Amino acid sequence: MFSTAVGILDKKTGKIQVFDSSMFHVNHFVKNLENPDLLVKGSADSYMAARDQLDEAFGTKKKKRELKNRDKNKIDILDLSNTADVISKEIEEKSALLPSESEIQEEINANRLIPPFELSASVPGDIYPLNGIISPHELDLMPWKELASLVNEANIEEISGKYGFGQYLRKLLRCHIKSPLSERTLKLLWYVHFLLKAKGLRENVLNNNEKFFAEMGPISVPVKNRILSTFFEEQHTKVGQRKKTKATGYGRDKITAYVCVLSLIIEGFSVEVAEIASDLGVGSLKINDFYKSVGCYIDKVKGENAKVAVLKAPLTFPKPKLGARKK
Repeated sequence: MFSTAVGILDKKTGKIQVFDSSMFHVNHFVKNLENPDLLVKGSADSYMAARDQLDEAFGTKKKKRELKNRDKNKIDILDLSNTADVISKEIEEKSALLPSESEIQEEINANRLIPPFELSASVPGDIYPLNGIISPHELDLMPWKELASLVNEANIEEISGKYGFGQYLRKLLRCHIKSPLSERTLKLLWYVHFLLKAKGLRENVLNNNEKFFAEMGPISVPVKNRILSTFFEEQHTKVGQRKKTKATGYGRDKITAYVCVLSLIIEGFSVEVAEIASDLGVGSLKINDFYKSVGCYIDKVKGENAKVAVLKAPLTFPKPKLGARKK
């Protein structure tokens, strides 16, 4: 059986003392290290610190550069915690300034293309108050009596050619011959006609009174002003020059939305959309989207290749679509 011993020479006496080696724990000692105590067996942190000092004393340029870069990238946990507290506090302060969900919804509703509406309405007839679309005084200025006197198809064709009525008005005037429409409905038909005409007006017509009245027909000045202020923009020019009325895509879309609502009011909140789409110059998918935007759902007519837009209470709007329409 063998054991290991350590012999220590005493230089003064020349004698060697032998000791059991299991009693000794040997560690390396580097003179250049400032804190050799770090090399004593201990935690991983003290080991890493010792390695760093070795690299600092004897490492290559690359190793020393890596050491410096690592020191630069060290994160001060206390400083990071303080920063997080500051950020959290700022987020809380800013969050208090953000609009609530109801305020955001109110702003969305206010920016819609559609006429003023009542979300709390319990019946379709109360959803879109008529005086939010046209005032009673302006409605009274419509030349409705000329429509009330129509008695046959020939009369309809004559007046339609005279004023340029579209398919939608012609269809309703044929219904009028069979079952007379109310005075209010005939007035509303005129307003629909004026809106349809206004949608296609060029700017040189909008800014010339003579051309405007020649194009629009028997429209009163208050109704003209209502249409221009609601659906067109006033363009500012140089000082001293007259302001110009400008047509925009937004304004044309707004006319379309208002015509959709008026057609619902006229027809008892259920409208076959084909004729109105033709008069507005939009496709079937587009007109469906407009009717949906005013709160309608689109239904198919049984046994026919036709669709109707139906408005019901309470008023609900479609959710925003995500992504492009599938082709």
